[in-house]
Amino acid sequence: MAMFDTHRAVKKLTGAGFSESQAEALIDAVGDEHEALATKADLLAVRADLREEISALRAELKEDIVAVRADMQALELRITLRLGALVVAAAVVLAILELIP
Repeated sequence: MAMFDTHRAVKKLTGAGFSESQAEALIDAVGDEHEALATKADLLAVRADLREEISALRAELKEDIVAVRADMQALELRITLRLGALVVAAAVVLAILELIP
């Protein structure tokens, strides 16, 4: 994390017309908040982590898509076989009905 030079900041503020006590109070308040700020290095680290997560999710999604496609092909085959069996059964029933006087 980048260091905040409080002495330098107080000197700048007093040079701009702040009293020393005002400048010190302002810098104390800003200094407390400064520690909670993210640095460029922090952001780059988060960015790298996010890229890794996204890459892992993409790979997992590709695997899931392949699995779903395989399941769909298996279901398509089962449906085709069942429909074929129904067509054959219907043809047999019709043939039997034709034989009945």
